[in-house]
Amino acid sequence: MKINLRVPRGWRECSAEQLECICKVQQQVLGVEADGQKSAWKVGCFLALAGLEIVDEVRTDEEGERYVTVRRVGEKAAQRKGEEEDGFPLYMWQVQNWVQEQLAWLDAPPNIVKFPYPEWQAGKRVFRGPSVWLSGWTWQQYRLLKDYLDYFFKIEEMARTRPSEALDKRLQEAIAMVLATLYDGEVDYLDETTRLSTHGYRYKPSQTMDNKECFMDFPPLRFAVVMLWWTSVAMKLQRDYPKCFASDKKEGKKKRQKAQDPTYEYARTTATLEKYMGVNEQELQQESYTVVLQHLQDMVKQNEEMERVNRRMKSKK
Repeated sequence: MKINLRVPRGWRECSAEQLECICKVQQQVLGVEADGQKSAWKVGCFLALAGLEIVDEVRTDEEGERYVTVRRVGEKAAQRKGEEEDGFPLYMWQVQNWVQEQLAWLDAPPNIVKFPYPEWQAGKRVFRGPSVWLSGWTWQQYRLLKDYLDYFFKIEEMARTRPSEALDKRLQEAIAMVLATLYDGEVDYLDETTRLSTHGYRYKPSQTMDNKECFMDFPPLRFAVVMLWWTSVAMKLQRDYPKCFASDKKEGKKKRQKAQDPTYEYARTTATLEKYMGVNEQELQQESYTVVLQHLQDMVKQNEEMERVNRRMKSKK
């Protein structure tokens, strides 16, 4: 029997629903022993993305080949062309081949361009998510998002190490604040071009606290996908502005290198950056976040070059 299965060929081909499948499988394999988690995750992702479900335990045929009986999810028996009513056999060697050939991209860092959930509705209110790579975002927006993400990671770690009902509530609130920062609501604002009062989706500095209650029931699986998207954004920024996200190396200690937060460099050099760009604090906050990152990148490179020159001059003395 010929088996025709279709799975995405990369992160960018995945729909929001398929990304949810990947995140769901990741959560399901947490109970698997560490050395088998990656393999279990890939096999689970293959079955989920191919739209298959297991209907029987692993068996061995007359030739000693191991297989599992599966069927297509959501299909009625009459719709399964050429298949037995109770499913069809899928051999372990077939699964391994498919995983190696068609899901090798799972080994690569996530590369999700578009925000997975463009809109969110809470009651009669509709919110709009960010555009590709946070296009149009200001430095103020980026810094606030990083602050709320840092807070979320802190509470998440606390809830994991010493779980409690109080921490669970704080974690849910932290998630809502991250989402309320990402999603813009409809507001009245002054159009900078026409100078007329306009109504539409627009970022508002107070929206995190104003709108957080609208995101308290955001599905956890969807938030896992949002964090997968954020990982893609963060890794792209690290590639584009490597000096801003330089690794924090601990000499003499074999620890994982932690990427430096560019807001730390910004905090150290605010006055210098304002002078470098020829703006004041308020203007700087409204500048494009990528422009600020580029200036920070240039400043770090210039400082490094000056330090190299100074070291060479000292060595000649």
